[in-house]
Amino acid sequence: MKPVSEIHARLQAKLVDMLNQHLTQGYSFSDFTVKRAEESEVVDVVWISEDRLQQVEAEFVRPEAPEVCVEVISPQETIDQKMDKKKWLFEAAALEVWWCDEEGNMAFFHHKRKLWKSQWIPDFPHKIELE
Repeated sequence: MKPVSEIHARLQAKLVDMLNQHLTQGYSFSDFTVKRAEESEVVDVVWISEDRLQQVEAEFVRPEAPEVCVEVISPQETIDQKMDKKKWLFEAAALEVWWCDEEGNMAFFHHKRKLWKSQWIPDFPHKIELE
């Protein structure tokens, strides 16, 4: 796992809390490991349904991504790195991928396009405010 800034960690914690408030029929986690070819990749924040979690809970490295995957984007990440991870998450069965920059600005994606708002949580804010 890569080291993260204090802002990155606080955003991850806030996103987990917000997902738990909005989606009550599943679980939110930070630092969720998903198998990628011969390696594994850590997703910053996820929401996973009870059904999908039961399918993968016994495995340390899961072969399938959760339904909602959120990446807190660090300033050092290139657009190619972000796009590659987003593409891979959709290939691994994610239904939505969200990006949150370190200023709390959100972007929502479906596998075919960028979304104006999340289809899973239509009233999810476009900006995360840290206290």
